[in-house]
Parts: sequence; C-alpha cells; structure tokens
Amino acid sequence: KIEKREVLHKNPWYEYRHDAGLTQQQKPFDYYYVYKGRSCGILALTGDRRLILVRQYRYLESQDLLQIPGGSVLSGTEPRDGAALELAEETGYVASEMSLLQTVSYAPGYAVDRASIFLASGCRQRGNQQLEATEEGMRVELLSIEEVYQAVDEGRITDIFTLAALCLARKRLLG
Repeated sequence: KIEKREVLHKNPWYEYRHDAGLTQQQKPFDYYYVYKGRSCGILALTGDRRLILVRQYRYLESQDLLQIPGGSVLSGTEPRDGAALELAEETGYVASEMSLLQTVSYAPGYAVDRASIFLASGCRQRGNQQLEATEEGMRVELLSIEEVYQAVDEGRITDIFTLAALCLARKRLLG
C-alpha cells in the first residue's frame, strides 16, 4: 500500500520518484526509482541490408557507444509514431515499413520504462539529422549485419536496447 509518492526531481526525460508505504506483511518500505514512461528503439535496415546505428558519447559510461536510434515517446504519441520521429531526427532516414518486435522493461528493479523495439526496413535517407542539444556529436554509422553481430560477439556493443533488438530480430536478419 503506497501511502506517499513524491517526485524528487523532474526533467524533460524522466522523474526520480520516492514511494513509501506498507508491504503486504504490513512492514514499512521506501522505494526510489526512475519513472520514464515509454521509450522506443529502432533497428533500422536499409534496402541494401545495412543497419543504421548511431555512435554517441554517453556521460555515465565516459565513452562513445554504438547503439540503435531511439528515445522517449512523448505523452499522447503512439510508440510507432515516436519511433518514426526518433529515426528521422537522429539519422535523417525514414522507413518504408516498421514492425514491432516486442515491448520490454529494461530495468524493472529501478526504472519504470516500457520500451517498444521496432524493426524498420526499406530505410532511405530523406534529410539531415535534427539533433537535440543532448545528442550533440551523434554520428550515423551504416554497417553490414555481419559487422554488427561481430561487434556484439567482440563486446563492442553493450547497449541493452541494441542487444535486445538484435536478439529479437536475429532470425529475420540472418535468415
């Protein structure tokens, strides 16, 4: 039973929350967590079967990470529409087809975030990146499917959304 819920910090991407109350055994509890809501990740494939990834500096990792495009889905927006928007903004590419691979919880022990992961196919470049200030320096990289799975095998791709997407789409990509 939640007796108290407070938002300790809020920014455009998430809230840091604190809940307090009683467990089913009537013991007091305090729980601190991140509330994001919904996000998306896009495993994007060009017509010549190259994957569109982005390389971005991640402050908490103190390094550039190779990842699939993605981000927050705005309130009132369908995940598919949010994914199409993120793909266009981060890469300049648009997809002719987008199918939901799965919706996942990436860190249910400390975050509320339902992430919809899509496979976008028939991607073609339509424009330039339209990056947010927090995405400054993000670079687009086109790699063959084999190069991407080799990077996974060698531990050069560690982002959980990217790994989940590659796992979920493995049969479709490797046939």
